[in-house]
Order: sequence, then structure tokens, then C-alpha cells
Amino acid sequence: MIDAKEVLSKKEEEVIELLGKPDSTYYIPMLNKKIFTQLYYKGTYDIEVRYSKDRSESILINRNNDLPFSKEALVTLGIEGIGEPDSCKPNLYLTWNNNRGFEKINIYSTYLAEDGTVEEFKVYVKKK
Repeated sequence: MIDAKEVLSKKEEEVIELLGKPDSTYYIPMLNKKIFTQLYYKGTYDIEVRYSKDRSESILINRNNDLPFSKEALVTLGIEGIGEPDSCKPNLYLTWNNNRGFEKINIYSTYLAEDGTVEEFKVYVKKK
């Protein structure tokens, strides 16, 4: 578990102090920009910390097979008691806007099983 509020809005060196040395670093092309990203392998899931300018701006959790496709997955980021999402489509996404000091919190499916249940999903958090 990491504390998203503690990690976001920090410089790269400060994130390394909190999470340790990343397992990998790379740039992601996005909207005509290159987004610096640190990747951490944390047990059964991966955490990407993405930067805008020189500060961490968002966190993305991948490969999270042991997490539920629900707001309970947010406990992994230290986010609890968030309430119901602002928008939701069963087995596709849950979204909160301007909640608990975050601009956006999004849980979205990336792979559905034949019976329509979520097999893989991502958790995205962006600080205000």
C-alpha cells in the first residue's frame, strides 16, 4: 500500500525517498508531450508514478488481479471512505471528480471475461 496524497505533487527525489528506487523509468508520449514515468513492481501489481514538469501528477495501478473492481481497490492508495462514484457503468468504470483532494479518481476495466465480469482493470488517481 502507498499513500497517494503523500506521493503526489512531489519531486522525483522525494518519491524515491518514499517508495524506494523505481524498477524502471521511461517516457510515455501523451498529447504531444513526453511524460516521465517511474515504474514500481509491488507484489501482484505495478504502480506507475507519472510526472508533469518536475512534480508527480498521477498514479496508475496495473496488473491488480488481487484487488476488487470497486472503490475498495482505492485502499491500496490510502484512499478510504470516498463515498459513491460521480459516474459509474457496471463492469466498465467508476469515476470520482474533485473528491478528497484529488482532481480525478478512475477505476476502469481493461479486460472482460466471456461472462462479462471484470478480469483486469486499472486504477488512476490525479492530484488537484
